[in-house]
Amino acid sequence: MKTRFLDVRAWVVLLVCLNSTACFHSLDDTKVRCTSSDHCPDNFVCSGGKCVSRSASAIDGGPIDTGLVDIKDSAVPGEVGSGSETAGTKPDIGATGPETAVITPVDAAIEAGPESPTGPDALPTDSILPPSDREPDHPVAPDMGPEVGPDVPYVPEVGPDLPLTGCVISGTSYAGAAANPSNSCQVCKPATSSSAWSNADEGTSCGSGQYCNSGTCKAGCFISGTYYANAAANPANACQICQTTFAATAWTASANGATCGTGQVCSGGTCQSGCWIDGALVISGTTNAANVCQICKPTASTSGWSNNTDGTNCGTGKICGAGICQAGCYVGSTVYPTGTLNPANSCQSCSPAISSTAWYQVPSDCATIAAHNGFTCATVGGVAKCWGNNWDGNLGIGQSHDQTPSSAVPLAVTGLGIGVQSVSTGATSTHACALVAGGVSCWGPNDFGDLGDGTTSGRNAPVQVVVLQSGVLGVATGDYHSCALLSGQVQCWGYNLHGQLGISASQGSTTPVMVTLSGNIQAIAVGGNHSCALIDGSVWCWGDNSFGQLGNNSTTGNYLPVQAVGLGSNVQAIAAGGAHTCAIANGSLLCWGYNRDGELGDGTTTDRWAPVPVQGLSSGVQAVTAGELHACAVVNGGAWCWGTNVYGQLGDNSTTDRWSPVAVQQLGSGVQAITASSAHSCALASAGAKCWGRNSNGELGNNSTTDSSIPVSVQGL
Repeated sequence: MKTRFLDVRAWVVLLVCLNSTACFHSLDDTKVRCTSSDHCPDNFVCSGGKCVSRSASAIDGGPIDTGLVDIKDSAVPGEVGSGSETAGTKPDIGATGPETAVITPVDAAIEAGPESPTGPDALPTDSILPPSDREPDHPVAPDMGPEVGPDVPYVPEVGPDLPLTGCVISGTSYAGAAANPSNSCQVCKPATSSSAWSNADEGTSCGSGQYCNSGTCKAGCFISGTYYANAAANPANACQICQTTFAATAWTASANGATCGTGQVCSGGTCQSGCWIDGALVISGTTNAANVCQICKPTASTSGWSNNTDGTNCGTGKICGAGICQAGCYVGSTVYPTGTLNPANSCQSCSPAISSTAWYQVPSDCATIAAHNGFTCATVGGVAKCWGNNWDGNLGIGQSHDQTPSSAVPLAVTGLGIGVQSVSTGATSTHACALVAGGVSCWGPNDFGDLGDGTTSGRNAPVQVVVLQSGVLGVATGDYHSCALLSGQVQCWGYNLHGQLGISASQGSTTPVMVTLSGNIQAIAVGGNHSCALIDGSVWCWGDNSFGQLGNNSTTGNYLPVQAVGLGSNVQAIAAGGAHTCAIANGSLLCWGYNRDGELGDGTTTDRWAPVPVQGLSSGVQAVTAGELHACAVVNGGAWCWGTNVYGQLGDNSTTDRWSPVAVQQLGSGVQAITASSAHSCALASAGAKCWGRNSNGELGNNSTTDSSIPVSVQGL
């Protein structure tokens, strides 16, 4: 009887299955495993993870090739069955290993028979001879171990799971990364969702200067992985912003001058403490080169100049007040213009030539002094007193000239009481005025309405100037007109043929009229037929200009104010004489106008239409006065005079005219005020009130009528 052996291919497959993820065993299809038809032998395909015969239907349960072959006795040596494979070599059936199995010919051929039907019954187990029935001299197939069956572990399919590559959204298929047609900031991201749109990556460009942010297309910048709205500030630098018109992926420097914190501004993309003014960064505390009373104060403003501290020194005899450099004083945290009386003590006044930070204590028992044409007046303890000529009621004592033609000693002015603050200056005037409790009262001749009471009647006792009953800071008198300084304005009255009232006509007025001026008016001065005002540190004059006394480099008279040239804007004090004018600028003295007697002090007798320096007085000048044909000044506590000296009015112990300043002798030190008239001069010094020059009417007040070329003491002051 022929012995049947297990099909050679089955043995080979068993060997391969032990080392491969692809297993094929035709004897038991429950043990077949494959992931591809390449893992199956010829005429078999991989279906449902198993190798199935091409001629059989795995689904219908058709026959499957058993894989068994008959080994015939008549087989050609070295061959197995009818195939072409060489005997002793393991046939190639698609296994993955390189191994070969040597088959020794058996003595008895396997009984030939028809191919068994597919299925587990294809080869009965009793058809295989046990080892005891085999010929001992013939080798058998190698021991392949247990038959492939349920005990063999399952080997997973080859390769990783394939990822999803698209989305199906609202019934439409989209490839991965495809954008939502209605929103470019939404895309197909299968890994996130295969059935709905996902937000595009932050910062994805979605238009010019636009980026995706949380699924929405927005105008802005995408910087260092973060979206910022247009105009948003850099959290790390307040002087950088998102400005898509310049850069959408980097910060742009903020506009220079933009605020970036309290008292700070942007400059070149950096936040700095200071001000941005006129296109440049100004460091905090810097002073305005054009106005020393303005500084960069970032806490107040980062875009413009701020007022410097009130009281800051801005020049000789000048201080800052409300951002303006002016002649005045800063006392008790308040700015007072020059000449202002202490509200708490009428015997004290603002005199920056003496001190700009303290009240000036008028010497000789609270006295002020003013020389006029042939007479002199002063205040003593709030009482007004006058001495000299009384021909036109000049002394204001209530008596006519036929009763008291003159007095060589001071007499009290009647009707003013003890509240007189000051008396008017007036080098060539024959009338006088006094400042009383903020109002003005005048006396003397009144031919042209000089007294301002609405009449042309002379008065030998004071009458009040109409409308000027309060708020007046100072008063001055000229030949036939007068002017008063109020806060922010000047009013004048009297004769006006030359335009000395400062209105656009030559019509005189018996009551005050407003002068056309603007700005911070600091002081006034009245000459023979012209007037001047100190405004914001500059000099403005109007009226007669026959000799250039207006200082505008011409001899044409002006009804309205014109600015004197060459003085700048740092003038501290002014004075007006008969036909010349003087000013203190930065501590130096300059004069202009009539000069036939050397009254300009420039060493010549040439008229000057514009300011010229007074010789030797380039610094330290504290006060100035202008008489009819001479002038005087206080310099470092001493007195100096120049011009005509016919009556010894220069005080140099001679009667020689001087074209440049000479020192007044025997006056002592500590001169605080000085005044000059037509032919005499007076001063207030530490030694009291003193006068010198012509004395024919007793105008020196020393109880005599003898001229003196040196100072003499005024009695009773």
